[in-house]
Amino acid sequence: MDAAIKQLLDWDVIEPSASPVSFPVVMVRQQGNWRFCVDYRKLNADTVPDRYPLPTIDSIFQTLCGKKVFSSLDAIRGYHQLGVKEDDRWKTAFICHKELFH
Repeated sequence: MDAAIKQLLDWDVIEPSASPVSFPVVMVRQQGNWRFCVDYRKLNADTVPDRYPLPTIDSIFQTLCGKKVFSSLDAIRGYHQLGVKEDDRWKTAFICHKELFH
C-alpha cells in the first residue's frame, strides 16, 4: 500500500485531504500481485448518472467521411486520465493507515 500511495502522490493523482467523508482502501489480489483500490460503491450509489445517447456507427462514419487527418491516443494509466473538478475532489477522499487523501 505504501508503494501505491507514493506512486499516486508522485503522479499528482492524489493529495492530502481534509474532507468530512472518506472511503475505505482495499488491497485486491490480482494475478499474483496486490492492487490498490478504493471502495467507492457508496459514492457510486449516490451519484446521478449522465444519460445521453451514444452516436451510431453510421453517424460516426458520416462525420469522418472525407477527412484526411485522424489521431489515435494511447492513454497509459487510463483510469487516472480523467480529472475530477476541484470542487468535487473532497467527495473522493479515502483513508488509509497514513492519512486522508483525495
